[in-house]
Amino acid sequence: MLPLSRRGFLATTAASAASLLLPGRVRAQSSRLSLTATTRTIDVRGRAASVWGLLGSNGQSGLVLDPGQRFAVDLTNSLADPTIIHWHGQIPDNAQDGVPDMPMPVLQPGETRAYDFPARAGTHWMHAHIPAHEMMRLLAPVKGRAVDVVATLAGPDPDFLRLAFAADAARAQGAARVRLVAPYLAYMRQDKAFKPGEAVTSDTFARLVSSLFDGLVTVDPHLHRRTALSDLYDIPAAAVQAAPELADWILAEVERPLLIGPDSESAQWVQAIAERISAPWTVMEKTRRGDYDVSVELPDLTRHAICTPVLIDDIASSGRTLIAAADLLAARGMARPVCAVVHALFAGDAFARLQAVSARVVSCDSVPHPSNAVPLAPLVAQALAGLASP
Repeated sequence: MLPLSRRGFLATTAASAASLLLPGRVRAQSSRLSLTATTRTIDVRGRAASVWGLLGSNGQSGLVLDPGQRFAVDLTNSLADPTIIHWHGQIPDNAQDGVPDMPMPVLQPGETRAYDFPARAGTHWMHAHIPAHEMMRLLAPVKGRAVDVVATLAGPDPDFLRLAFAADAARAQGAARVRLVAPYLAYMRQDKAFKPGEAVTSDTFARLVSSLFDGLVTVDPHLHRRTALSDLYDIPAAAVQAAPELADWILAEVERPLLIGPDSESAQWVQAIAERISAPWTVMEKTRRGDYDVSVELPDLTRHAICTPVLIDDIASSGRTLIAAADLLAARGMARPVCAVVHALFAGDAFARLQAVSARVVSCDSVPHPSNAVPLAPLVAQALAGLASP
């Protein structure tokens, strides 16, 4: 599998250069650990490749922490370019998460920044979130091989051209097939012309992707007016359902959950999650008069007064629906809700505003975000393995 190739991501996956390992063994602890963003040369089937990676103070890739040890790390940027690191699989506070300007700026060359938060056990990767780190060169030989390009499309306008370049580069080098793995699939919400003269972007984008790739795997695409991806795409396409993973997270983390969907269109999806964990559920009545003008109505929840409301949605962008629902719940004297979404887009200050009225906000990791708590990689890998050949 070849990723779209952020340099930090390539160093992570191709060279195991940035893994975070938390094993069950004990070793001497220092008060703080250090990481350095730097360059090194690796061998890719006989070819030298210069990559960016993360080295610990011992000169080894990544970090190893003891059970219970905090992630107390000083990150130094020794590159000639700005960078910032996303601690994938960890859940630090927003300021330490490593997404540019959310709210911390990138780390300038020569700058050091301190991090300190409780570490989650497991094996995780660390990678850069810098648009300038995108590469337009495939370093591994792909002739005769199947190539899977992995990229979320939360920022599709700059990202899609890079996808096209990557697909063309792979074909030019003789790849047997090139497929796209896009956990979040952009442009799906504009699935009809709501006003005269509007483009139906879901149709246009489907034609573009179908012309570039031999297959597609995504997660919970917005198919409110379509029955399947095959209605849009001319290539084999698989839509992974995040509902089982969301359900399992809710069962493990929320006491006496009451699941609440955003509108009638979500009823079947909400019901599937609720039935998996034997939880009560309902949906709101939503009226949308514009992107930032949304009102909701809740049914009578009196018999669920002792439950913890769980507001679930497939996409959170402006967050207006979830915020309006949280305000209604508060007005009825119910507990602050847990908000669980699949795709955490969160434009502007939407995330902060939703946090202010919620007990907790969590998301699947289809879009890198500080709220990520539900991993989808196993489901995506399973769907990719089962995708039919064109």
